[in-house]
Amino acid sequence: MLDPGIQTVLADALRPPEGTRVDQAVATTYSLNLTAMLLAPLTFALADPDGAEDLHRDPFALLDAVQRHIGHTTVFVQAGGIAVPRSHSRIFTFLEDSVVPVEPPSDQGVFHPKVWAVRFVHDDGTHRHRLLIGSRNLTLDDSWDTLLVLDEDPDGPVDGGPAADFVAALPGMALDEMPGERRSAVLALADSLRHARFAVPAPFTDGRLLPLGLAGENGHALDELPSAHRVRRTLAITPFATADVIVRLRGGTEPLLLSRPEQLDLLGPAGCEGWDTRVLHDDMTSGLEDAPADGVLEGETEQSEAPDSESSLRSTGLHAKTVVMDLLGQRERSLVVTGSANLSRPAWTRNVEFNAVLQGPTRTCGVAAALEPRDGGVGLDQVMTRYTPAEADADLRAQIAGSLELERFHRAVAAASPTLVVTAQGEDEVRGELAVVVPQAPEGAVTTARLLTLPADAAVPLADGTAWTVAPKNVTPFLVLESRLGSGEAKVTRRCLVTLRLEGDLTDRRQAYLEELLDSESAVLRYLALLLGIDEHAPGEDLAAEAGALEQLDGLGEGGHGGAWTDVVLFEPLMRASVGDVDALAAVAGQVAALRRSEKVRALIPAEFEQMWDTVLSVVAPDVLALSREERP
Repeated sequence: MLDPGIQTVLADALRPPEGTRVDQAVATTYSLNLTAMLLAPLTFALADPDGAEDLHRDPFALLDAVQRHIGHTTVFVQAGGIAVPRSHSRIFTFLEDSVVPVEPPSDQGVFHPKVWAVRFVHDDGTHRHRLLIGSRNLTLDDSWDTLLVLDEDPDGPVDGGPAADFVAALPGMALDEMPGERRSAVLALADSLRHARFAVPAPFTDGRLLPLGLAGENGHALDELPSAHRVRRTLAITPFATADVIVRLRGGTEPLLLSRPEQLDLLGPAGCEGWDTRVLHDDMTSGLEDAPADGVLEGETEQSEAPDSESSLRSTGLHAKTVVMDLLGQRERSLVVTGSANLSRPAWTRNVEFNAVLQGPTRTCGVAAALEPRDGGVGLDQVMTRYTPAEADADLRAQIAGSLELERFHRAVAAASPTLVVTAQGEDEVRGELAVVVPQAPEGAVTTARLLTLPADAAVPLADGTAWTVAPKNVTPFLVLESRLGSGEAKVTRRCLVTLRLEGDLTDRRQAYLEELLDSESAVLRYLALLLGIDEHAPGEDLAAEAGALEQLDGLGEGGHGGAWTDVVLFEPLMRASVGDVDALAAVAGQVAALRRSEKVRALIPAEFEQMWDTVLSVVAPDVLALSREERP
């Protein structure tokens, strides 16, 4: 248990069970990296997630994966919590509708859960759910985190009701009203979760789900955990903490606290009194980038993993949040609390969080098992060392306080309904004017803004009426904010994306990306082949033959196609697709319809394919054909 030698990546945990496909997925995160968000559709599209790196380099396959799966994937993120990528990618255009900025019910808290709720569907139409409960945000972190995977089991001990309540509450936290279809899909996932039960991983025998903060501030959430006098021994793992919670949990003999050096210094010797304080060995975090200043100050809202640039966003070092308690009064039973909540007052009184509480035999689930497992695995004792807290210096406290002020300011900007009003300036240019009531900034702070599609030197002071002239395809709802505050060692910089409402003379930017990418006959052929299932990353007995067909497509020159290649290369996969899952075929029909809507792309689609497509669908799936025809230009 908690073996640092066992590594699970998110792609593995999201991988659909054999014989299923993803029907609906909801993720929650405090901070979000748009590039990391692509992991979900890539994983859903791949039977073997080891191929994700190669697929990511293939723009046609990436586009196909995103188009197939992003429509049933919704990510709820703390407003002001989207990181600024190193560069803009056109593929981000397809993510826009799936990103939902939120604010928690308590105006003093943050939205901090790290959850995936996924519903898979079998070929026979039956559903299967999976919950991922972690401590890592949807970013490119290099940190030490935990991830609990719970799969649906009708005989499992974990009631899905709390997860259903959590998912059902998410649309109500959105800054802007969600589109009806997406909101309904999220609520339908909540409804199906309500009837699900989940198994616990061995060696645990029981468990329950523990969402926090759905009803606003709650001063009694810590009462969900055993009081200190009921505990024989405690192991607390947290990157951020406040002294009052640490004191509340200090129970039993030799209580052990594993945290970050800077957080232990913020607590100070007095705050850590009675604890055996530990940090990760230097060699466990060597080679990782320096993390931005973070921590929890007494009396402040929790601030952690604050978005910055894509590189410095990466949270490093310890980031897991887990408590292990060996219980008194029960025969050799231990309790483990794991998830998103730090051991801080904000986490347990004001934030929206999501944890799981697991129980099992102390021999395999207790403190000793985590420190020195009997099965020969790697124990936490092997990766941590003792640390004596000192008093934190004033500059660190000033940096954290400054970061908190800038975070609040960015959240206020996001909540002010900023709008980009777009006015056409001819065929090739538009003017985008920012309409926003800029909230009061921290004294001394300097803030600039630019559209994500523009270079850094296009940033200008944030103000109502600021405008940029861009190509229509460079209109974007993502606004880059960069704020600087303080001086000397106490100087802090915070960067993030906030989402804009778009109004005015808008073009179909997704269509523009398709036209930009599919600019030749061979490109269109390759994309059609991917849509129909000729994909070298796909499993199955026909892998070699399909890979060979792709090589044939790659070798086609302009004007080098004819009826022969159409029959050989596209007819068979079209027939296979048509006799498969009708829902999947409908998704492909939507993508084909998008191609047909563009005069430029449609001119590159072979006439033989269009004739075959309509003929085959009219026989096997007339409803799908009707959908396709409805979307023609």
